[in-house]
Amino acid sequence: MYQTGATLQFHDKICGVASLLNMIVANIDPVQLSKLVHKLMLKQFQMFGHDCQLLQETIISSLQWDSFEQFCVWQLLSAEGPDIQNIIIILEKLSLEEHPEAFSSALLLLKCEPIIPLWSC
Repeated sequence: MYQTGATLQFHDKICGVASLLNMIVANIDPVQLSKLVHKLMLKQFQMFGHDCQLLQETIISSLQWDSFEQFCVWQLLSAEGPDIQNIIIILEKLSLEEHPEAFSSALLLLKCEPIIPLWSC
């Protein structure tokens, strides 16, 4: 279903569009969220893409959304498997007191990463 050229081209136009993401997470239910997470994990499509700046802008926009909407964003982002360097950059811009949903979700993503000893760098 997601393999046609038209679908992939459409995907390129919507990937990382914060307003579309907000519309999705504002109207999604847990079953639909689970289905999207499943498709993202199977790499059937992307919602965020690999553009670091666009990802940061999308996450910053989402900080104004409801808690459940932010939870959905981080579930979807986690399922897509973001570059951890992008998460670190975003985490540096967050405050635990002002952005608890995003802060804790970013930390949970980092927890899943293997620890790289400083002496191996």
